[in-house]
Amino acid sequence: MLFFLGLPALFISTDRVNRACAYWSRGVVKLAQFFIGIDYNVSGLDKLPKDGCYIVASKHQSMWDTFFLVGHIPRSVVVFKQELRFIPFFGTYITRSGGIVVDRSESTVALRKLLRAALRTKTEGRPIIIFPEGTRVAFGHTPPLKSGVVALNKQLAVPTVPVFLDSGRLWGKGQFVKTPGRIRVVFHKPIPPGLSRKDYTSRLHRLINSPDDDKA
Repeated sequence: MLFFLGLPALFISTDRVNRACAYWSRGVVKLAQFFIGIDYNVSGLDKLPKDGCYIVASKHQSMWDTFFLVGHIPRSVVVFKQELRFIPFFGTYITRSGGIVVDRSESTVALRKLLRAALRTKTEGRPIIIFPEGTRVAFGHTPPLKSGVVALNKQLAVPTVPVFLDSGRLWGKGQFVKTPGRIRVVFHKPIPPGLSRKDYTSRLHRLINSPDDDKA
């Protein structure tokens, strides 16, 4: 129903489409809370930069993550795999809101397209949401980061906000039956630009997999 209520926005401005996406995303989170009993506890939202472009690099264990982040980070742009473009309505919304479509092949051409789109987003002063592991992973799994987030960090030279979450305990990948409970979401202190590739990757990987504050 929320999809249809927001359909007029598809023919107006990107900003209005973005607001419709945020409204719809918050609605999905609320519906999951009401009908399934999936609640959440969030900390660190005050650590998000107040304006301008920055990277939000989040753990990714379920579709809930996308809904939550889009609903809570104003004017955000999501980096998403190209297969999602073909989901009815959802693909149209996320593309029209400025979403960045990526080819997960990690080829040089794919990275160049990602960086070009990200640079346009930077000029608009909008935050970029990316899942640095590349896809949803099972709860407890800590795969290495993909090259896309590293390239973004180097090219954009903006802060990166690591996000830990444990949604996979309740709403796992391929899990039809969802489990009631409380998801924990932690926004960590931004990682400043300018770190070496090794230091950036190490700190980001550690933080998206830990609710604890950075000791570095």
